[in-house]
Amino acid sequence: MKERMKERTKEAIERDLTSVRVPPDVAAKVAKAAGLQDRTADDFAEKNQDLVSLSMDQQKKLLDRCLDYQEGVVQRNLHVHLVQHEFDALVSFAGNCAGLFTTAAGYINSGKIKEAMSTILSALGEAEVKKGLKNRRECEVKFYLYGHCVPIHKY
Repeated sequence: MKERMKERTKEAIERDLTSVRVPPDVAAKVAKAAGLQDRTADDFAEKNQDLVSLSMDQQKKLLDRCLDYQEGVVQRNLHVHLVQHEFDALVSFAGNCAGLFTTAAGYINSGKIKEAMSTILSALGEAEVKKGLKNRRECEVKFYLYGHCVPIHKY
């Protein structure tokens, strides 16, 4: 979320949140994260972790709104043919790592798939790497390359 927020405007964040019935005053507070990155974004997220709570329905609606944006990022940056699973893996990555996504897309456009996958795997942030994020990046790479990823976690 933090990675995506640095590229969003306050207006877009407020519009998306109010569209899923987050009260305007709460949406305005969350929108103060627009443009933040690195330690400033981490501090904001930590300080405001209880600012908003979304129901499952709100989360699904917000994801639907965000997917259009993420799909557009992939479509605008990739100039080679992709099969569906490649596109889907890149949409997942673009949603969290837009900055590194353009690097990965450049490699893919140049036919340098190994370098693109290394870029995806490198997107673990500077802070302590959480196991879930590492698993997600590995899954995005496997899904891009092979069209499937069996999650390694147990429920």
